[in-house]
Amino acid sequence: MLRPPGRFLRAALATSALTALVMAPALAAAAGPVPTRFDIEPGSDVLISEVANGGAGASSQSNRDSAKNFIEITNYGAAPVDISGWRIFRCGQTGGGYGPQAVVDADTVLQPGEQYTAARQGSGYPADAYYGTSLHSFGFGAFIEDADGQRRDAIGFYHEDVATDCDNQGQWLQRGLQHRLDESHQRVANTGDIEADWVIAPRTVGAANVPAHDVARVDNGLRFSEFTNGSVGGSADQYIEITNYGQAAVDMSGYQLFRCGGNGTQYLQVGALPTGSVLDPGESYLAARSGGAYAAEADVTYGTSMHWLDFGVMLLTGGDEIVDSVGVYDNRNSPCTSGEPIREKLNHFDSTSYQRVQDTGNNVDDFVVTPTRTPGSHDPAADYAPAPEFTGFQSMRISEVVGAGPAGGDDEFFELGNYGDEPVNLAGWSAYRCYGTGQPGTGSSVQIADLGDVTVAPGQTYLGVPAAAPDTLLALADGTYATGLNGGDGYGIYITDADGQLVDAFASYDVNVNAYTPCPLGEEARNWTKFDEGESYTRAQFTGDNERDFVVTAERTPGVLADAEYVDPTVPLPGELDPVTVETTRMPGTPQVAAVDERTFSLTTEHQNATGLEFEARSAVVLDSDVVVREGVSAEAVPGSLALPGENVVEAAGQVAGSVEGYPFQRFEITTDEPVEFVWTGTASPRNELQLLHWTGSAWEQIDAAVPSADGDIALMAQVSAREGEAVADVMVIDGPRTSGGLHEEVGVHDQAFVDPGNYDLAINHMTDTQFLAEGFQDVFRQMTSWVVANADGRKIGYNTLTGDIIENWMNGNHSPERADREFQAAQDIMSLLNDAQVPNGVLPGNHDNMWGHNNDRYNEYFPVEMYQDQPWYGQAWAPGDNSAHTDYFSADGVDFLAISLPYRPSDEQLAWASEQAQAHPAHNVVLAVHSYLHTSGERDDIDRRYTATGADVWEQVLAPNENIFLVLGGHYHGVSTMYADPATGEQTDATVVGQDTVAVSNVGESGRTVIEMLADYQGYRSTRVDDPTVTRDDLLDRDTGFQRLLQLDLDAGLMAVNAYSPTLDTFEAWAYDEPAFRGSDARYDATDEEFVVAVDLIRSTTLASAGWAVTEPSTQITTADVAPSEAVEVSFESSSKDMLWYGRVVDGYGQSVSSAPQLLAADITDPTDPTDPSDPSDPSDPADPADPTGDPGDGSDPGNPDQGSGGVDADRPGLPITGAGVAGAALIAAVLLTVGLVLRRRSATTRL
Repeated sequence: MLRPPGRFLRAALATSALTALVMAPALAAAAGPVPTRFDIEPGSDVLISEVANGGAGASSQSNRDSAKNFIEITNYGAAPVDISGWRIFRCGQTGGGYGPQAVVDADTVLQPGEQYTAARQGSGYPADAYYGTSLHSFGFGAFIEDADGQRRDAIGFYHEDVATDCDNQGQWLQRGLQHRLDESHQRVANTGDIEADWVIAPRTVGAANVPAHDVARVDNGLRFSEFTNGSVGGSADQYIEITNYGQAAVDMSGYQLFRCGGNGTQYLQVGALPTGSVLDPGESYLAARSGGAYAAEADVTYGTSMHWLDFGVMLLTGGDEIVDSVGVYDNRNSPCTSGEPIREKLNHFDSTSYQRVQDTGNNVDDFVVTPTRTPGSHDPAADYAPAPEFTGFQSMRISEVVGAGPAGGDDEFFELGNYGDEPVNLAGWSAYRCYGTGQPGTGSSVQIADLGDVTVAPGQTYLGVPAAAPDTLLALADGTYATGLNGGDGYGIYITDADGQLVDAFASYDVNVNAYTPCPLGEEARNWTKFDEGESYTRAQFTGDNERDFVVTAERTPGVLADAEYVDPTVPLPGELDPVTVETTRMPGTPQVAAVDERTFSLTTEHQNATGLEFEARSAVVLDSDVVVREGVSAEAVPGSLALPGENVVEAAGQVAGSVEGYPFQRFEITTDEPVEFVWTGTASPRNELQLLHWTGSAWEQIDAAVPSADGDIALMAQVSAREGEAVADVMVIDGPRTSGGLHEEVGVHDQAFVDPGNYDLAINHMTDTQFLAEGFQDVFRQMTSWVVANADGRKIGYNTLTGDIIENWMNGNHSPERADREFQAAQDIMSLLNDAQVPNGVLPGNHDNMWGHNNDRYNEYFPVEMYQDQPWYGQAWAPGDNSAHTDYFSADGVDFLAISLPYRPSDEQLAWASEQAQAHPAHNVVLAVHSYLHTSGERDDIDRRYTATGADVWEQVLAPNENIFLVLGGHYHGVSTMYADPATGEQTDATVVGQDTVAVSNVGESGRTVIEMLADYQGYRSTRVDDPTVTRDDLLDRDTGFQRLLQLDLDAGLMAVNAYSPTLDTFEAWAYDEPAFRGSDARYDATDEEFVVAVDLIRSTTLASAGWAVTEPSTQITTADVAPSEAVEVSFESSSKDMLWYGRVVDGYGQSVSSAPQLLAADITDPTDPTDPSDPSDPSDPADPADPTGDPGDGSDPGNPDQGSGGVDADRPGLPITGAGVAGAALIAAVLLTVGLVLRRRSATTRL
């Protein structure tokens, strides 16, 4: 025990023991990777030295005192160690880490040889710290961490099947203590071999450990030769047989006989065998249960039965030397076990027993299960018959069964049906039940000992019901029984014929551990019938497996042989995967212009939406203005200054490539002293909005914005004025984020509907924690996935992620492998629907899939690399053959995404790999998919909440350092939470409470980048909805809501709309289906938590592509009309002496506007002998005369003059400024004119003046 500074009590450690530990540095530090915090860092001088999980009661023959448990650590080094802040943890029954049990106080220094002890409150031990939670009776351990959270030592005591946080380099011990003798586990060495380093010895709390110790044993030839814990006659029909296999007689007088219970602990059966109990070689000695069938022939009797399932026996001398011991256990340690425990259980319906067949010292190898009982007489050479097995169906079979009904617990029955061709007489047949615990009901607990002289014709039934059943059920009964089936905890029916042979059996249990019961054939059915609604289990097929042979039917039919149809819940129903047509708003096409004659044109607009179009045509006089064009990339969507860093003057406005850090722009400086109209045309990606900005003299102001037509064309036009006091107007075309429409229209909207797919570019579907669905509601699970397949095209679903807890029952070592395999297989079948439909997707393991992060093998068996490696979206696994951490790719409209999936409890190596993947893809937007990250409180999951939590580690090592991760998705905790997080500070803000007019957070932390952290786990939600919203089922059979989230991304707006939805319930109101504690006035969520819009930081590079531009007088409206899509509208123009620019514009029923390409209508020229005709070579005023070395001022021919129109003036028509991107712009505008034979003529400079 450690005393406060100045009052240390030196532990009386033997010098030899300390020296032995110091001189054997098997765990000395070695070069290599830094261990994870879950791994032991070698080289620690402070180690766990002694542990016990209980102690002696009032005497050496008393039961365990559970309060007498403690954990002791010792400094085995030669120098003092400051252990301030060190933490001592325990591991629970299933192996998980809990605690800490104790945190060492500040300024605590452990001197060489000194101990620090943490003990249970009420233990009576002097200790340095006390804790309130005891170490478990049959599975426990301890580990210690230093003040930095690094593990320094661990020791666990578990069955081999249990994965534990208390492993030491993958090792743990399978040993049990005799608590009645005050034994403990003690360290005696430090070789790294825990089998050699630890011994069982009398405990030494506050004193030196023993230097070595062997548990007292004696080998005098006595062995347990046969034993059983019950028979078909009842649980009292049990016995223990001891045989002398030696060469000399053994006097057993005063020997002690103990049993070990279901908790692994010793209990006294016979305190002292009678005097004169001498056993000669080859003779057997029988101890039997008083009142049982074997009591009369027994040498000694005992009064307490051995446990029906997990038990053991131990024989000791009067001096507490172990003579022999045998344990029958699943997933637990016991002092009764020698070597490995026997795994196979006895079927009392068959009256089997355990018979010794060899003597290796390993229980599992030394005994067999047999129906051959030989109490009191043992033949070592006997060849025992094997345990009986089901040999196949007879004509009579269980056809329907239920453990309760609408009228209550007595409204139950079992039904046998004759499926053969001949009548069957049931005289001498018996019906047994299995209890809620799985225990067989034998002896007087038989349901119906003799079904009676009843002959069942083919197609007819035998009906057994409780004696207290409703009258209507009793009227149908062929037989009755006194004690009903346990509808709540589970039940079974076991039918035998007149020879006692098994005819059929059925079991229905909802258990999450590998609990044995003799009642099922194959795997038991889940106890998931809604008794109150009249459901029952009805036979559908004959595979010999209850789960597959029986289905839940909505309407029971007692006494009528009405078989049900088996429908595989993982197989989609006809039409379920058919693509869904989703009503989608689309942009109209570009109005197409065709010439009717020289002054008349028709415009036709195609539109996929059945909506009317409002049409108008506008025209304006083309101005001959001097324009300077500059191009560049702005760091801001709306720049803060007129001139921008890095911009360049260009001769022609063409194509400007943006970057992930800026927005491409073209800036136009127009010489004018009057208001003018600026017209710009070009192309852009679908849904990509361009903005037209005007410089007011102090700031840029948006004056127009547009998105491309369905054909990809875009036009901007607006009236602008000169700067105050100057004859210059400034406009800018910039590709900034969308400013209106799209998901901007969804902010603050709670209409219980998905977003119109026309308003976003890409959707990500997030499902998580499907474990209850994989376990018992596989049809709901399938419907979730089928919905994704059917809606993938219509709702633009580019990726689906399932973030762990795929199944329910692979979390602990006491889970059934068969049950886990079935759930995994169903999940694989269901998720394969996405692969088959070529919907990019990824699946990762949660704690229910990988034993709390200890083992991903079963996940990799059902979701292996091979399942995905040939899919076009699959990236790579983090390690060969291990898909638990992997990457996937998807994209939309040229924007690339990378999904990184990490398992529950990722290792430091996996976290480093994930960070490297993000760094290796700097141009990808990264979605991080994990199982447990965010708690419902909005806080990141960390070690203070659960020892295995890694949310904080994921943030620090993966999310915060990588600029391209914008979203992290997870589950695990029941509920929802969405947070904005700042990578620079770690600060978080609830994303769902941002005001309606604010979709971007500007007050979070220091940097401009934010990460969306999202928890969306609906596993505990309940489908029951009644007038009282707090009412749900007591039996949890309504945990079948099937909610998932669709995340809809508007790439240009940088917004993401979130909707929760259940395909099964066809509702968006997930919050209304919350767990019972959070309903009604106690509701924790509302619609705003399930339907909202958040801002997302996306990496997106765009290109600004200009097709032409012009400066005109303010335009005027020529004509308007209401037209239908594809309907032509004609526009006619009167003669004009000036060049005119005109265009058509349509607005659809959704308010979406598109314009035709601006058209040039040349002025009427009536003088065919214009003196400036360029065909006259003698014309002295020709502005393009090659003899003129300077050209006409302002015509753009002087590349060295940046103040002149660098966009160029049409060389053939100087009055029409167009883009300088070659003749393409001129051809675009003049195309229609050329079709009607108009000859473009160049006017003289004098005319222009």
